[in-house]
Amino acid sequence: SLRKVKDAAKLSQQALHAFKKSIELGLDNKGWVSDRIGHLYQEKGNWFEAEKAYRKAYSLDPAQFGYCLAISLMRLERYSDALPLLLAVAEKHQPDAMSWHQLAICYVRMGSDEMGNIEKAGAAYKKATEIDPDYAEAWFDLGGYYWNQGDHINAYSTWEMAMHRFPKHQDCERVKKLLADPIQRR
Repeated sequence: SLRKVKDAAKLSQQALHAFKKSIELGLDNKGWVSDRIGHLYQEKGNWFEAEKAYRKAYSLDPAQFGYCLAISLMRLERYSDALPLLLAVAEKHQPDAMSWHQLAICYVRMGSDEMGNIEKAGAAYKKATEIDPDYAEAWFDLGGYYWNQGDHINAYSTWEMAMHRFPKHQDCERVKKLLADPIQRR
């Protein structure tokens, strides 16, 4: 893995060069090389270039590479572009908790509008926790969803369950502080 190499930046640049050369030679292997390029750019924090590479991979195999393209679009705050990709991934191509969680996040970021995105976000968070009851982020985010909707009873119970199940999770302290603040509890 590049993360374990002493000069990871240099090796990453060499890998990027080799992958680009592979594509120039017509060897993209059904999108896998473009996907790897996208991941290299993603690790560098260059979401613009990552999106371009993921889009190429997606054009060659939408079912296999839709998730990565959708995540890059979300990082670029292009939620309406990411939404149909995440729907396809969550409902059909990769119906796991992580896909449903990302779909929920996308709905939340799109905001409440006539499309009912906020309610759809809640349903997607719930689906993520049903698929994988050990997915801590989905539990904490579901509690946050309830809190933001003014449903503090469900927020408290969801967060209590999350803090009990995942006592060492990074969000425990944040939730405890929020719940301890008498102004926030109103």
